[in-house]
Amino acid sequence: MHDVLLGWNMELAQKQDIVKVAFDTYGAFALTLLRFAWLSYSHNAVKEEDDSVVLSLGLPTPLRLHKHEIHSVMFQALPMKRIGRIHSTIQGWGMLVNTFEGLEPEYLQHLRNLTGKKVWSTGPVLLSAFFEGAVRVSTQGKMADISEDKLLQWLDSQSSCSVAYILFGSQTFLTEEQSKALAGGLEASEQPFIWAIKVSPEVKHTQSDLAHTYLPEGFQERTKNRGLLIWGWVPQLVILSHPSIGAFISHCGWNSMLESVTLGVPLITWPMIVDQHFNSKLAVESGIGIQVCEHIDGIPDKERVKEGVTLVLSKDKGKQMKRQAEKLKDMARKAVACGGSSNANLQDFVTAIQKLQKARTAAREQSSKAPKDHCVPKFI
Repeated sequence: MHDVLLGWNMELAQKQDIVKVAFDTYGAFALTLLRFAWLSYSHNAVKEEDDSVVLSLGLPTPLRLHKHEIHSVMFQALPMKRIGRIHSTIQGWGMLVNTFEGLEPEYLQHLRNLTGKKVWSTGPVLLSAFFEGAVRVSTQGKMADISEDKLLQWLDSQSSCSVAYILFGSQTFLTEEQSKALAGGLEASEQPFIWAIKVSPEVKHTQSDLAHTYLPEGFQERTKNRGLLIWGWVPQLVILSHPSIGAFISHCGWNSMLESVTLGVPLITWPMIVDQHFNSKLAVESGIGIQVCEHIDGIPDKERVKEGVTLVLSKDKGKQMKRQAEKLKDMARKAVACGGSSNANLQDFVTAIQKLQKARTAAREQSSKAPKDHCVPKFI
């Protein structure tokens, strides 16, 4: 069993006659589009029309994407090689996908039709605490850059569904220009926010210096009554599960998106690279997201950020998104519960592996009992 990005090890397993099962850490929608981006590129089937790119090679229906939804890096040699490895994973014995049937049923079924093999949706693969309501203590080992008492005190002081939580994953660091532009939009929205700001480990400055570099002049003072800034790591589970959180401004990495979905929190997206653009599109199409910026080198527009945050936290459209997010939250929790689709799929996978092992063991035993041929071997 291997991650989809480690497709190269399939050859090794094949040589050793080992059953190969891919664990897809992307969603089914993103996996399908990544694969067909590679196929379209390989077969010169990418069509560009004005500001759109059309992927049509073997998709359930031809899909038109804006150019900003497919980063140019995806059509360069090295990323294409990696995506080719993703393509190779469908040639294994089966595939586990970290998703659930209610979130992307069409593309899960498409993967099954495409491969003719078993594709088990077994997600969301998350800590059990995610499915048990608000978490008051971090269940993760890494030290946060804020005490949980202080964090919870601040969160408890806010109204229900009123706060925008901002974090862009563990590997993305905003530039000074990007950070200041985002801050301008947050300030203009006049909505409460909690922002975990990460800077590259190579940047060695005091917190005061960092604030001066990455935030507009006077930003902290002007927003101190409604904003909480944290420089570094935060316990995301504690924050996202808190009832005061009304929106998650995210890069839309698949893990973050699943966490948001599972906790019923609408998304304000800024996809950066690879599958994040497709995850953002899925969030928007599912009625739980709105996109305010794109690309790892994009610069947020102050008005676009302001309108996005205001819409999700205080407008009727935002309330609709919250209701839809709650529906998906309910689906996710039912999927992993006893009798749910993901729970049943995982049990079915284990049963299938056990049956396969018995069949292979029986075949080996049968082979060992077969009469040996003592004739002189013939050489060709």
